[in-house]
Amino acid sequence: MTLYRIVLLLLSLLVSSGTLSAASGASPTPPGDGGGQIVFSLGIPPDGYDLYTINADGSNVIRLTENTFPDVFPVWSPDGSQIVFTSYRDGCDSVYMMDADGTNVRRLTDCTAEAGQAAWSPDGTQIAFVRGEYPTLSLYLMNADGTDPHPLPMSDNDNDYDPTWSPDGTQIAFVSERDGMPDIYVLERDSDRVRRLTDDPRGSWNPHWSPDGQQIAFVRGLHPTNEVYVMNADGTNQHGVTGLRGSRYPTWSPDGSQIAFVADQDGHAEIWIIDVDGTNRHRVTDLDAHIVHPSWNP
Repeated sequence: MTLYRIVLLLLSLLVSSGTLSAASGASPTPPGDGGGQIVFSLGIPPDGYDLYTINADGSNVIRLTENTFPDVFPVWSPDGSQIVFTSYRDGCDSVYMMDADGTNVRRLTDCTAEAGQAAWSPDGTQIAFVRGEYPTLSLYLMNADGTDPHPLPMSDNDNDYDPTWSPDGTQIAFVSERDGMPDIYVLERDSDRVRRLTDDPRGSWNPHWSPDGQQIAFVRGLHPTNEVYVMNADGTNQHGVTGLRGSRYPTWSPDGSQIAFVADQDGHAEIWIIDVDGTNRHRVTDLDAHIVHPSWNP
C-alpha cells in the first residue's frame, strides 16, 4: 500500500463526506494568543485536498494550492519562509517545497520509492521524511534541497512514520509499529539510540514537540474516541488536554502557550485552539469542508 493510499484511508476513517464552499473566512473566535499563521490541508475525500493558510485568530484564509490529487502534511520551515508538503501530483507520493505564498513549487524526492510526511530540522538544513510502502515504512534524512537522501540506521522497514524534531535538533520523535501497536519513540541523533515513550493498547501517534522541548503533544486512541494528549519529553505525565473525542493533529503555538488541533464536532473537521492547561478551548474555523494536518508557523 502506497503512502498516498494510506493518506486516503486515514482521511476516510477520520472524516465524513461533505461539500466544499468558498473559503471566505471563519466565525469570530477569541484571538489565538500564540499569533502567527496556520497552514493546513482542506477539501473533500478522496480528492480535492489543497493547502491553505489562516491567521491564528481565524481571519484571512488564503488558498495556496489547487491540485487534482491531495496536497497534505504541510510543515513550515523554521524561518517561516517555505512550506514542505506531500503530494501525488506527479504519479507517486513525493515531498515538495514551495514558498510560503504558494509560489515556486519544486519537487524534492523522485519516484524511486514513495515518500512523504516531511519534517524540517530546527536549523533548516535537513528534512526527515518517510519512505517506502506500508507496512515497511522507514525514516530517511535529506538535505533541505533534496540532495543526499539516506535512511536513518535505526529505521529498517520497521513501519516508522510521523517524524518530528526536538527544538535543539538532538532528537527525532516518531511513530513506530515495531512492537505491535503504533507508539511513540525517540531517536537520539548522536548515538542512534531509540527510546520508547508510550506503551498503550489504544495506540499513540501525531507527536509534536513543544517549542521549549519540554513536552510532546500527541494523539491517543483510534477514531472516534481519540484525543490530543500531552506528555513530558521523557514520556512521563501523559494526560488528555482537549476534552474532545475525535481530536487529532496537534501543533504548538510559537510561544508554547497553546495547541491547535482538528476535531469534528458537527460533521466537519475544523481547527480548534486550546491553552496547554486545557482552558480557553475555542473553534478557529467554520469552513464547509474538512481540515487535516494543521501546522503553526514557528
